Amino acid sequence: MRFTELKSSALLKQPIESRGTLTYAAPARLEKHTLAPREERFVVDRDSVVIEHPARRERIEFGLDQYPAVR
Repeated sequence: MRFTELKSSALLKQPIESRGTLTYAAPARLEKHTLAPREERFVVDRDSVVIEHPARRERIEFGLDQYPAVR
């Protein structure tokens, strides 16, 4: 499914628009792949979270058991 998201802040002159795709695969995988204004991938798969920023060659991975408040 495609998405468009507007984020606004008092610090910005106008909202920032993000576009990309959302994918859900039962029972426990959710992926948000942002394509614009910059590429980013956010994946929750059961108890694992992965955040990728390809332009920065950055990948963050952690388990939700490490962050009970997020779980």
